[in-house]
Amino acid sequence: MFKNYFKIAFRNLWKNKVFSLLNTIGLAIAIAVALIIFLFINNEISTDNFQENKDKIYLVSSMDYYTTPPVLTKSIGDNIPGLMSKLRLFNSNLITEKDNEKIGISTYFADSSFFNFFSFNLLQGDGATVLKDKGQIVLTETLALKIFGTINVVGRTLDLSRSNSTKKNTYLISGIMEDVPDNSSIRFEAVTNFFGLENLFGKGFDEDFSEWSYISLLMINPKTDMGNFQEIFDKRLIDFFMENNEDATENDIPENVSELIPFSSLYFHRPDVHAFRKGNINYIYIYLSIALFILLIAVVNYVNLSTAISFERNKETGVRMVFGALKKQLIWKFLLESVIITIFAFVLASMIAEIVLPAINERIPGDINLHLFKDPGILIAFIIGSLVFGLVNGLIPALYLSRVDVAKILKGELTKGKRAEKLRSALIVFQFLIAAVLISFTLTVFMQLSFLTNMDMGFEKENVVMIPLSLNIQEKKKLLKEEVLNLPFVEKASLVRGIPGNIGMGWGRSYKEDDVQFTAMPVDEDLVDLMEMGITKGRDFNKGDFKGAYIINETLEKRLETENPIGEEIGNRPIVGVVKNFNFQSAKHHVGPLAMYYGEQDFEYRNYLLIKLAPGTQPKKLDEIEVIWDSFSSGFPFKYSYLDQNLEKLYKDEKQFGDLFSLFSILSLLIVCVGLFGLSAFVVKQRTKEIGIRKVLGAFNDNILVLLSKKFLLLVIIANIISIPIAWYLIDIWLANFANRISLPWYVFVFSFVLSILITVITVSWQSLKAARMNPVEAIKYE
Repeated sequence: MFKNYFKIAFRNLWKNKVFSLLNTIGLAIAIAVALIIFLFINNEISTDNFQENKDKIYLVSSMDYYTTPPVLTKSIGDNIPGLMSKLRLFNSNLITEKDNEKIGISTYFADSSFFNFFSFNLLQGDGATVLKDKGQIVLTETLALKIFGTINVVGRTLDLSRSNSTKKNTYLISGIMEDVPDNSSIRFEAVTNFFGLENLFGKGFDEDFSEWSYISLLMINPKTDMGNFQEIFDKRLIDFFMENNEDATENDIPENVSELIPFSSLYFHRPDVHAFRKGNINYIYIYLSIALFILLIAVVNYVNLSTAISFERNKETGVRMVFGALKKQLIWKFLLESVIITIFAFVLASMIAEIVLPAINERIPGDINLHLFKDPGILIAFIIGSLVFGLVNGLIPALYLSRVDVAKILKGELTKGKRAEKLRSALIVFQFLIAAVLISFTLTVFMQLSFLTNMDMGFEKENVVMIPLSLNIQEKKKLLKEEVLNLPFVEKASLVRGIPGNIGMGWGRSYKEDDVQFTAMPVDEDLVDLMEMGITKGRDFNKGDFKGAYIINETLEKRLETENPIGEEIGNRPIVGVVKNFNFQSAKHHVGPLAMYYGEQDFEYRNYLLIKLAPGTQPKKLDEIEVIWDSFSSGFPFKYSYLDQNLEKLYKDEKQFGDLFSLFSILSLLIVCVGLFGLSAFVVKQRTKEIGIRKVLGAFNDNILVLLSKKFLLLVIIANIISIPIAWYLIDIWLANFANRISLPWYVFVFSFVLSILITVITVSWQSLKAARMNPVEAIKYE
């Protein structure tokens, strides 16, 4: 029996090959999109699941900062009940050379407990000893192959330098580990002993209280009473702060002196903490919605086309029922056709996914790569899911075709199918409703991204060049600046620590009888003028301030709770000015408290030379700056970038999200077009004789086109009207993630409406014009 069903199924599919092909293509595109999205979602929601201790690890946040001084965990001691281990991390980019080519290495400086905390698989070496001594380093498998061509390198040495220095330090390779999994929030290529930082910051760096740039982690027994642990821990922290602030009293310590943040919550649920790679739970919901919507559109196409051609199969169904065919047998026959189409669609979808994945990987937010056949379990689950999808997909047409009245079929009375026509109309509205929402959302994403990249950030970013300063030029950086200023196309120059728009160094200093926390930006006396920042109170820096002075922003001014901060002191250094708030970090976030510091103390912090070029300066002119650079820093390459281009990188994830969203939206429209094309072809086929008669009676091609298109256009208009409140609501939710955002753009709905109309007219016109140009005599004879 089933053999007979297969034969008949293939015959019917071949007989209606155009509709079968359209259904297969629509389903294949939908399944390919869903497959890629589910691979991404699976990778995201499984982030750090391989970490055996993820529920035991906590990040130490103190004074509202998720980074801490290196001495903090050392000072709290080891004898807190429930404390199992401690770990300090510092991330830096180190450089090695191979065949005169520089290779950058993302490196963690870590305590010897690193492999006790994290479940990264060591291929060579013992986790308890690979980071025991200063100068030991563990490389990932790929990095070892890249540098040495083999992973059997334990015991060999590797010369490394900082990215801004030519001074090299020798490290002993003590272990080789597997590459960091794609679903790890901690990304690196090498990890070395924490005390290797002495080569960068000098001896005693681990006793520094002022530099809050380190990640502190605790491993706590899961059976521990966290309330009691927090109480003891805070008491230790208070003692620690009191010892490092001579004038402080316990009244100066905030009520919530610390927060122990579960490591497992960092990836999705703490967007304010950027210790490791971040995920965005909203993107998961959005991508999942897209996958479901696209699958729904494909289902709608299948149902529409299947019910549309059902009338041609009514006689077949009636004859089978007269000869005793049972209802369930008819249902199974129709479901079998659906499953066959779905199987073909899945094979085609797998091919499409495999072809496009390399391009998709370039646009996925975060440093991850998706592989179709990497996890056989996911693929098997998706195959089973596709078969189930095929059964569900064919269920509505099967039930409809199996419920027809035999007598009416054989009498030829079931030709119009009013109920099915209403169903198809409703489904077309549903399809274009989804398409309209996706179009509106896509346009909004790019408009918000354009707004962020072009908004006034509170400083001048055009024609500003950034040059990273190597360590061997630090003592001569003032001379370098003076030489560069002598060039005719250079208007201004300034030495700074960090890049405007991406400043994140936290300082804590005494203020009156309290402590104040802020983001610090060490600068020289020319930055405010170069960046054209607006001073609201006081004055700009001058060379007389070199003993130490601050210019603060308006947010910090409010935090200090004073009417006029000019002349008051932060850490025994006076405040000389207040500038308007500017986005010293990404414009996605609100402007926090900031203090620009000018003074001889910490002057070595100035690691960038900013240069304001005259308008119209060609990049070729920067060769003259390179000549000056080479005279000061021979052996270290000259590198530069434009500030405005660098700021655009702050929105890399949003750009990648927009690219993917637009791609998926285009594919959804393509699926809609496939279905609309097939449905319009069926309508034309059904009304061929009518069209011939109208042509004989004098109807023009334009009249025929309007006749066949107006119903589809009406459905599209209804869908767009319904889509407006839905899209408006979803867009407003997404825009709420941005501190600086555009107003809800009403005109995206107009664009969506116009685009939907154009798509409908173009798609339907193809078949309508073909019918309108048919010979009326042949059309009248058409059966």
